[in-house]
Formats: sequence, C-alpha cells, structure tokens
Amino acid sequence: MRLFKKKITEEEFRKFEKRIKRNFQKVKKDNRELENRLTVLTKVTMGLCPLSKQFTELRNQFTELVKQFTSGSLNRDKAEDKKPLTIKKRVIHTEIINKQSGHLTQLEQKGLIFIGRLQNESGSHMIPVGMLTSNLYPDKLNQKIKTTVSNILKKHVELGMIMRERRGNYWYIGLTSKGYKAIKKLLHQNQLKNLIQLYEK
Repeated sequence: MRLFKKKITEEEFRKFEKRIKRNFQKVKKDNRELENRLTVLTKVTMGLCPLSKQFTELRNQFTELVKQFTSGSLNRDKAEDKKPLTIKKRVIHTEIINKQSGHLTQLEQKGLIFIGRLQNESGSHMIPVGMLTSNLYPDKLNQKIKTTVSNILKKHVELGMIMRERRGNYWYIGLTSKGYKAIKKLLHQNQLKNLIQLYEK
C-alpha cells in the first residue's frame, strides 16, 4: 500500500509555525507562574518551621508536666525523694505549690494547674467548670466525676486559690491573685503570657 503525503502551501506552513510558537510561549508563561508560586510557598513553609518547633516544645513540656502529677505516687514523702523534673534547665519542685497552697493533694494540684492553663488559653478571668471537668477526665463524665471535681474546687476556694460564681445554670471559676502566684512559681513564664496580662496589669 502506498502512502501519500499531503502537500501544503507556504502560507499554511507559516500559520502552522505561528501556532506552534504561540503554544511554546504559553507553556513558558505557565512555567514562570508555577515557579513564582513555588517560591512563595517555599517562603511561607520556611516561615512556619520555627512555629512548628515551638509548638512541639510546648507540647512536650505540657506532656511531661501532666505525667509528673498523674504517674507519681500519692505519698508526698516518696515524691520528695525522687529527682525533680527539669524543663528547659528550670527545676520544678512539687513542694513549691504545697507551701503556697496549704498542702494540696496531687489531684488538687493538677486541677489548679489545669484551671491556670485553660484561663491562659481563653485569655479570660473566668472559665466554665465544665471545661475543667472535660479536661481532667476526658473519657469519663458522670455524676461521680462531677462530685470529685466539686470537692477539688471546694478545697481551692477554702484556700483562697480560686473564686467561684454562678451564672444562670452554670458555674464559673477563676484564679485569685494567690492562686496565680502559686501557679506562676510552678510553671514556666512563657506558658502564662495571657495570664500575665490578666493579673499583672
């Protein structure tokens, strides 16, 4: 079978050549736009890297702090014999908050710290009691747990560490100056930026 090639005129060839050139120019333009976008994305990504590192450090500090109060022995004498937890070259002793707070149990200490952290996150003088309960016991929310939390808060109120007030059907709590000073002694300053603004104006 013979193959026949179609003959084209010079004018048709010129049109074809122009069309090819336009296509190449369009591809080059698209490539330049993609390179510009890639440059912008690279700058944004590099800017986020330090923030990611800071977040990881804060998360690790918080995890270590929670472990200190949840996995330790309830016997204070044994707890004092153990080496203190070090976070960023800063030694934290549970006895600091004990002296400030009238010998709180580890659960009561944990509750006070959670109140401070939640207040710091919300940037508010008062937080709902339900917020504290769900953070202390994320997997359990029954009447027994609510009673336990209520007893913890009662001790804090008696010691002047927190204030408590009712708003409609809900209870709200917040650190007093005494409670803030106790937590400030225990936690790193960088973790309390919002609380510093609330209590040290």
